[in-house]
Amino acid sequence: MYCPIQLTEKISEENNFLEQFSLNVQQNFDIEDFSVCDESNLFNEAVFTNGRITLAPIVTHVGKLKAHLESLIGTHEGTMNKYRADYNNAPGGKKPVFSDENKKALFNPQIFWKSPLFKEMENLLQKTFGFRNVEVHPWIEGYISSEKMFESQIISASVGHLPRYPIDALVTDKGFYDKTHSLNLDLSVSLGLLRELTSEEITAVLLHEFGHGIDPALVDIKYAKINVLSKYLTDRQSELTNAEKASVQKTNLGPEFVILGTVISFMMITGLFSFIWAKIKDLFRNNEDRMERIRNIVRKDSTFNRQNYGEAYADNFARMYGFGSELASGLYKIGKNTDTRINSRIKKEKERQRIILSILEDSIKSEHRTDIHRVRSLLREYETDLKDPNIPITTKKQIKEDKEELEKILDKYLNSFSEFQNQVNRMINEELIKLEQREAL
Repeated sequence: MYCPIQLTEKISEENNFLEQFSLNVQQNFDIEDFSVCDESNLFNEAVFTNGRITLAPIVTHVGKLKAHLESLIGTHEGTMNKYRADYNNAPGGKKPVFSDENKKALFNPQIFWKSPLFKEMENLLQKTFGFRNVEVHPWIEGYISSEKMFESQIISASVGHLPRYPIDALVTDKGFYDKTHSLNLDLSVSLGLLRELTSEEITAVLLHEFGHGIDPALVDIKYAKINVLSKYLTDRQSELTNAEKASVQKTNLGPEFVILGTVISFMMITGLFSFIWAKIKDLFRNNEDRMERIRNIVRKDSTFNRQNYGEAYADNFARMYGFGSELASGLYKIGKNTDTRINSRIKKEKERQRIILSILEDSIKSEHRTDIHRVRSLLREYETDLKDPNIPITTKKQIKEDKEELEKILDKYLNSFSEFQNQVNRMINEELIKLEQREAL
C-alpha cells in the first residue's frame, strides 16, 4: 500500500516551497525549479502491497542464474572427481594426463559472465524499475574444487552510481518506477553471493543496492536542500530545524563551499595522522578496553534510521517490497562467512577477539554500522507499519510474519556465532535497546 502526502495544512510563509514540491528533482536546482505537485505521483514511504508480486519474475530469473552456476560447478566437480579416481586407480604406476577436454570442462568465470542470462537479467531490472541502464558484473574468480569455494571466499555485492538525469519517480502499490529512465546503475556481485544466498535473499540484496541509487540524499543536488526534502518525504516535515528552514531560502550556497573545501582538505591531512596514531595505540589496548570503547560509542550514538543514514534507507527499500527478513538473513550469511574465516585463520583466541573488536569498531564508525544496528532498524520499521491504521489487514499479516522471521534472525546473531562474537553482539543489542527507549521518551 502507499500513502499519499497530504498538503492540506497551511505551511508557513518561509516554507511555502513545500506546497509546490514535486519529484522532478533537477541537478543544482533552485527553489524556483519546483513545479506544481501532481499528487497522483507523490507518495509517502510505507509498504508496497504488491511488491513481492512485482519482483516475482526477478526472483525466478535469479534462480535460473543460480542453477546455471551450479550446473557449471557440477561439471567441474564431476570432471575433477573422475580424474582423481582414474589417477588413484591407474595400473602400473602410469598416471593419466589431465587432457585438454578436461580443462575445457572446468569452471570458467568468463564463460559464466557471457551467459545471455545476465543480459536478460539487466533487461528485466530495467523494465521493472524504469532504470536508464543496468549492468550486472559477476566477479571474475576461479573455483577451488578442493575447498568447494571461489577464490575470493567473499560474499559481497556493490553498486556504482553513474551521472544522473532529473528524476521523475512514480510510486504505486506495485513499487518504485523511474518514469524518466534516469538512473544508471553498475552492479557487481561476487560468485560466492550468487551461490550461498537464496534467490529471495539475492533479490533483497539487489533491492538494497538499488535503494542507494534511489536515496534522495544521493541525487545530484545540494545536500542541505535534499536533506530537508528527505525529511519531508519520510514523514518528518515537522522536524525541520531553523537552520534547515533558512537553508532552503538560499538560491545558491556560494563561497562557503570554498571555505568548506579548505576545512575538508585540512581534515583529510590531519585525519590521516590521527588514523595512523589510533591504529598504533590500538595495538597496545587490551580487549576489555576495546569492548568498553565499543559500548561507549554505541551508547553515545543516535538511532540508526532511514531518515539519517543512507544504508538504513537502502535496507528499508528492500523492506518496502516485503524482502526485509530475506535481506537480514542474507546479511547473516555474509556475517557468518566472515566469522568462519576469522576463526579458521586466526588460531589465538586473544588475537581473534582483537580482530573482531577492531572490525566492529570500524563498522560502528562507518555509514553501515553493524548488522545488529541494521536488523533493529528494520524491526522498528515493521513495528511502525503494524501500528499504521491505513495498512490493510492482509498486508499487516505478512508484515507480522516478516517481523517474526526477523526476530529469529536477530536471535541467531545473539546465539549462533562464536562465544565471544555472541557476547559482543548481545552487548550492542542491549545498548541499542536502551538508546531506543531513551529516544522514545
